Amino acid sequence: MADEAGVSELICLLRVLRGISQLIVRERNLQRLLAEACNILVQTGGYALVWIGLTEPDSRRVVPVARAGRGADYLDEVTATWDDESSAGQGPTGSAVRSRRPWVSQDTAADPGFGPGRAAALARGLAAVAAVPLVQGARTLGVVTVYAERAHSFHEVELDMLNEVAGDLALGLQAAEQEQERLQTIDRLRLVSSALESAANAIAITDREGAVSWVNPAFSQLTGYSLAEIQGCKLSRLKSGAQDAAFYRNLWETILAGRVWHSEMINRRKDGSFYTEDNTITPVRDERGEITHFTSIKQDITARKQLEEQLRQSHKLEGIGQLAGGVAHDFNNLLMVIRGNAELLAEDSDTMSPLAREFLGQISSAAESAANLTRQLLLFGRKQAMQSRAVGLNDLIVNLSKMLRRVVSEDIKLDCAYGNPKPFVQGDPGMIEQVVLNLVVNARDAMPQGGRLQISTQVVRLEVGDIRIRPEARVGDFVCLAVRDTGAGIPPGILPRIFEPFFTTKEAGKGTGLGLPSVYGIAKQHQGWVEVTSLVGTGTTFEVFLPLIPAATSDPASLPGAAGPHGGTETILLVEDQLPVRLMTRRVLESYGYQVHEAASAREAMKIWRQHAGEVALLLTDMVMPGGMTGWELSEQLRAQKQNLKVVFMSGYSADVVGGNAEFMRQCQSFFLQKPCANADLAQTVRNCLDGK
Repeated sequence: MADEAGVSELICLLRVLRGISQLIVRERNLQRLLAEACNILVQTGGYALVWIGLTEPDSRRVVPVARAGRGADYLDEVTATWDDESSAGQGPTGSAVRSRRPWVSQDTAADPGFGPGRAAALARGLAAVAAVPLVQGARTLGVVTVYAERAHSFHEVELDMLNEVAGDLALGLQAAEQEQERLQTIDRLRLVSSALESAANAIAITDREGAVSWVNPAFSQLTGYSLAEIQGCKLSRLKSGAQDAAFYRNLWETILAGRVWHSEMINRRKDGSFYTEDNTITPVRDERGEITHFTSIKQDITARKQLEEQLRQSHKLEGIGQLAGGVAHDFNNLLMVIRGNAELLAEDSDTMSPLAREFLGQISSAAESAANLTRQLLLFGRKQAMQSRAVGLNDLIVNLSKMLRRVVSEDIKLDCAYGNPKPFVQGDPGMIEQVVLNLVVNARDAMPQGGRLQISTQVVRLEVGDIRIRPEARVGDFVCLAVRDTGAGIPPGILPRIFEPFFTTKEAGKGTGLGLPSVYGIAKQHQGWVEVTSLVGTGTTFEVFLPLIPAATSDPASLPGAAGPHGGTETILLVEDQLPVRLMTRRVLESYGYQVHEAASAREAMKIWRQHAGEVALLLTDMVMPGGMTGWELSEQLRAQKQNLKVVFMSGYSADVVGGNAEFMRQCQSFFLQKPCANADLAQTVRNCLDGK
């Protein structure tokens, strides 16, 4: 009978080993593997309680992860550790981990080395215990602790079986850990792959020679090349010719040395179009540290570069405008001398020879032409006086269309498309007419063989999203005045310079180079801006954006024309720092019968005023003068002493540009003259001011 019992026990142990082996082969989930192993040992091996714990190196604890059998709540009352300085580490489990060998207590009631869990074990009928470590190489992964109901239950064959089970479980644990690491690696790779695939920036991976291994969809969207088209090819296919050989030599020297390369570059898409990219190339190394691949991350910055160029161009034009306005102001002083003296000579032309009269006429004509040029410069620099009122753009274009049809040739079809409801802007109708005329003339010259020219008005509302790529735009309601042609178009290399004064591509004598700069300046002066789109061989569109105002009930009536100039005998205090202008102005005033006291500065004028304040009826002063006191300040001081003093201001700039005080001018009924002006205009303005007209 004893032999039969031994055979039966051996069969049971073999079934345990076979069950554990089959479990390890089929199960890769760590938690299920350990839980099922506990069940096999209890159900097949006949043990009362089995639990498996894994070691925590940091805390030196053995953490239960699976259990089976009766009295499993025993684990809730004990703490397992392999810390030899702790009482909890003196039991079977801690001793097995520390020694890396099986630890057996054949009688839990009598064994002094059982540890602090003796009472709880005996209360649950756990009479014997065997703890076997799960050892894999130099690591102790955990421990299997088996409890039996009878003392002295663990004989040598059974302990060998448990040791073999522990070895198999250690292998299973290692395999499960490897499988878990493999799955985590797959998840990480899947995450990285998904991130690369969905990245907004274009990404390309090449081998050491630059041949493409992989690109993401953003790369295909940017360049036009799919992965199938570009794979195996070199990225040099994208070369545009904009970078020289030294550029690429530096690139390769940098990345082959193992350093990150970063730069902006211009490349060519599959369709032949160019784009600007911000490119960062990073070397990829293998486990030996050798460079095997390169990762190129490309960001399309074409729109940003265009915006930066527009901003630079805008700032450049602002600077040129300031310079042009200053030159025009100084030149206006010279023109006033030339024009005024020519007109004074013309009054005595009866005594001149015909040839002298002809020469004088040429001087006057040249002075008038020069004045027109400076007027355009002032328009560009936004320093030309504005006669602002509500302007209906549709009506303005309708009234102008007859003249425009005479400007364009018969082989150009002129169409007008008007916005509805009628758009109104606040501005100078003469200046806006100049904008339309200049743009039409520019369009006509772009279509020497004929074509189509369209003028349109449209009310547009710009939101925050609309102004991100428009450096001069702003949020609000605007009127878009557009002039479109089907001409030759403007080459990209010329487009950034079209608003520069005196820049022209026309033949000599066919353009001053001030037409488009004047458009730019007038738009700016009206708180607007100009946008241009052009395609060579297709045509050009100029869009002038001006702030929209509520519809006007009626346009102000034009002021009646003034009568011819009359003179007088009043005394005038003339203040002008430019001697030639001062002398010429004095001669004109004296020719009309006025008495004139002249001064070169405000301080000198104050001295004359103290002597002749009672007789001076009118102050004629330049607005900007040296010495620290302007014409405005001088007039305010004199008016404070003599409230009925009449004032006429003069300047090469407009009144609003040089800081004119509109309320002061209204109260003192003063007038403004912009240089250069005709002698008759000077005389008429003085007379109107004196007469309070």
